[in-house]
Amino acid sequence: MLYGRRAQCDALERLLADARRSRSGVLVVRGEAGAGKSALLEHAAGQADGMLVLRATGVESEAELPFAALHQLLRPVLGLAGRLPEPQAAALGGALGLAVPRAEDRFLVSVAVLSLLGEAAEERPVLCLVDEAQWLDRSSADALAFVARRLEAEGVVCLFAARDGDPRDFAGAGLPELRLEGLDPEAAAALLAGAGADLPAEVVDRLVERTGGNPLALLELPGSLAPDQLAGRAPLEDVLPLTTRLERTFGERVRRLPGPARALLLVAAAETTGDPAVVLRAGARLGAGAGELAQAEAAGLVRTGDGRLAFRHPLVRSAAYQTGTLADRQAAHRALAEVLTGEDAADQRAWHLAAATVGPTRRRPPGWSARPTGPGGGAGTPRPRPRWSGRPGSPATTTSGAGGWPRRRPRPGWPARPTGRRPCSTGPSRWPRTRAARPPWPTCGGRSRPAGASPSTPRPCWSPGRSWPRPSIPARPCRCWSRRARSPATPVT
Repeated sequence: MLYGRRAQCDALERLLADARRSRSGVLVVRGEAGAGKSALLEHAAGQADGMLVLRATGVESEAELPFAALHQLLRPVLGLAGRLPEPQAAALGGALGLAVPRAEDRFLVSVAVLSLLGEAAEERPVLCLVDEAQWLDRSSADALAFVARRLEAEGVVCLFAARDGDPRDFAGAGLPELRLEGLDPEAAAALLAGAGADLPAEVVDRLVERTGGNPLALLELPGSLAPDQLAGRAPLEDVLPLTTRLERTFGERVRRLPGPARALLLVAAAETTGDPAVVLRAGARLGAGAGELAQAEAAGLVRTGDGRLAFRHPLVRSAAYQTGTLADRQAAHRALAEVLTGEDAADQRAWHLAAATVGPTRRRPPGWSARPTGPGGGAGTPRPRPRWSGRPGSPATTTSGAGGWPRRRPRPGWPARPTGRRPCSTGPSRWPRTRAARPPWPTCGGRSRPAGASPSTPRPCWSPGRSWPRPSIPARPCRCWSRRARSPATPVT
C-alpha cells in the first residue's frame, strides 16, 4: 500500500484502463531519490492484469553503451521482429546485435521500436516500465522518447521514473509529467505505523521536517535513532545519521565531485546559517572557491538565491557531512572558526572550535564570554549563576553585575550579604526582621583586630575558603550566621 499517493495511483490506473480500450498513454514520474518512484511503478505493474509488462532499468555502468536499455526492454518481444518491414528489422537487429551492424540510422531504429510495440499490442495491451531513466544510455533514451511522442491508439502505456537534480537528466521534452513531493505528517505517521514504528506525533513532525517527508528516509531513520529520540525525550540532531542505504542513495552524487568541491560542500554542511560569504571565506582556507561552489550547484546539490546557500534536500546535507573523513570535518570546522569574527559570532566560533577537537582542552576559545543565555543566546554560552551583591546597608534591589551576571535580591528584613565575605556571629543567631532595628554586621573574636582598636573590640570573622589577613594563623571555629534561623528576636541595641 502506498501512503499519501492516492491521487498518483489514480492517475496511473486511468492510463491502464485506457490501454485496455486501445488508447495509449505516457507519463514521466519525477521526484527526489527515495520519493517512491519505483514503488509507484510497482503499483502500476500490480494493476496491469492481462497486460504484457516490459521492464528496463537504467544502470550507471551501462550509460555509455548504445542501445543497452533498449535491448533490456525489448528482449521479451524480439521474436516479433520478423513482422517488421525489412529496413526496420535490419536497423533494429544491427542496433541490438542480432544482425550485421550497418551504418547507424537512429531514425530507422526508433521507428522499428514503435512498430514492434504496436505488433506486441495486437495480442494484448503493453505496459513499458522504465526505472532510473536518468541513467539510460543516450541512444535508448532518444529512441524511447521518440516512441512516446508518437503513441496514439496502439494500447501501449509507457511509464518513466526519473530522479530530480541528477546531472544526467532524462529530458523527455513534450511528455506529460507527474511530480512526487514529500509525505505530509499524517501520511508519514501511517507509513511508520505500517512499518511497525508507532511514534509520537511530535516525533513524526520532526522527522518530516528534517527529511522533507522522504519515504525512504522515514523508513530507514528510526533504526538509527536513540530510544529517547524516538520517544520525544531528546531532540534530533541537525545532521541526521544516515543508514547504509541512505548514504548510498544520497552520497553517491557527492562522491562524484572533485576533491575541492567536496571540501566546500562539507564546509557548507557544517555552517548552520547558510551565509555564502562565510562558506566561501572558509572554503578559501581549504583551497576551494566560487568555482567549486558552481560545480556543486551544477550538480544539483545546492542552490543559491536571496543571499542564502541551501541544500537541495536535507538529507543531501547529511550525506555531504558524513561522507567526509573525521580529519576533513575537523578542518572544515576549524576553517569556519577562523573566519567567524566579532562578538556576535563568539558562540558559533566556540562551537566550531569544539567540533574541531577530539577531547577536552584547558584553553578557552577566543571570544568566549560569560554572557547569560536567553533569546539569541547561542550554544556554548555559560549558564549564569546567582550571586550575592551589595554591602551592609545597601538598597535591596536586583541589578546586573559585571559580565552580565544576575544579582540576587536580599531577603526582606535581612541585611545584604557582602560580596567576598560571609559574616558570622558568636552571639545570638536570630536577628530582627524589621529594617529599623537592623543591627550592624555581627562579629566574633578572631585573631585579626583593626589597627588602633582596643583589646575589647571584637574582630571580624572571615568566611571559610577565603585567605586570612595573616595566612599563618589558622581559622578559629565560630558560630556562623545561618539562614536556617529566621525567627525574629529581641532587637540588639
